[in-house]
Amino acid sequence: MFLSRVLQGSSSFLFLAVILAAQTTDTAAINGLVVDQSHAVAPGVKVTATNTLTGLKRAATTDSASHFAITSLPIAGDYEVTAKKEGFAEAHVGKLTLEAGTTADLSL
Repeated sequence: MFLSRVLQGSSSFLFLAVILAAQTTDTAAINGLVVDQSHAVAPGVKVTATNTLTGLKRAATTDSASHFAITSLPIAGDYEVTAKKEGFAEAHVGKLTLEAGTTADLSL
């Protein structure tokens, strides 16, 4: 009886894991690095990804090493990416095509 309950619990867990795995393949992500004109690090830069079809926006801020990550973008497709910080020129990528289950690497 104990083994039967363990197996039932295991199958429920496996089913949940399969559902979660299926959900994550419908997303995409953008990882990147932002540097200034002299190629120095640029912490505190707001990086925004906007889906050109739906208008969905997701943002992240660069860390002390100038890295950013915009994860779990729910809809793959074409995105515009901007990087902004007061006192600096805005950086812009006009079309970045993301596919489900992928991560794009971007330097701005």
